[in-house]
Amino acid sequence: MDVNFIHYTHEELSNYSDTIVIGTVKEIVPPKWNTVDGKQPNKPLKEIDHLNDTIYTDIVISVDEYLKNPLSSNEVIVRSIGGTTGNINMTSDAEPSFKTGEKVLLYLSKDNDPSVLSILKCRIKT
Repeated sequence: MDVNFIHYTHEELSNYSDTIVIGTVKEIVPPKWNTVDGKQPNKPLKEIDHLNDTIYTDIVISVDEYLKNPLSSNEVIVRSIGGTTGNINMTSDAEPSFKTGEKVLLYLSKDNDPSVLSILKCRIKT
């Protein structure tokens, strides 16, 4: 499948973002499935729907500075689609990768899970 990426300016990313932070990657939580129990869907592998049955990874960011819409917490959790659970690896070219200790500038949007923020299309290392 071909994916065309839309390149946004910083101004556009800022306009589309609910929150913008500069921070440091504190922790990368082990990936899990988006099922109620976090385990692989109970269906044959060939029947897994890659749009609805996904693996995701939560990343804990220690916030150094809020640049837009500060939250009351000095940490935020961001969610990235992809990861490895068991012998299944799911990746997306549209999702950034993270390393513990990495300094990041993140444009974030609200996720369906109220405790999590989604990364908005772009993440820029500082």
